[in-house]
Amino acid sequence: MVQLAQQIDEAKGELYSAIESKKSLISKEVYLLSSKLDKLIFEYQLKAINNGVY
Repeated sequence: MVQLAQQIDEAKGELYSAIESKKSLISKEVYLLSSKLDKLIFEYQLKAINNGVY
């Protein structure tokens, strides 16, 4: 789960950078990075639930 948390942090940084560079939330790059982050967060939540963290 530590590795997954690191991937989430990296994806979050990539997303923030893309938003800053595009100056918009509406772009293909921002959409793809946002989707990647959503997927990682969902995966983290599933693992947390399965491990009894929640």
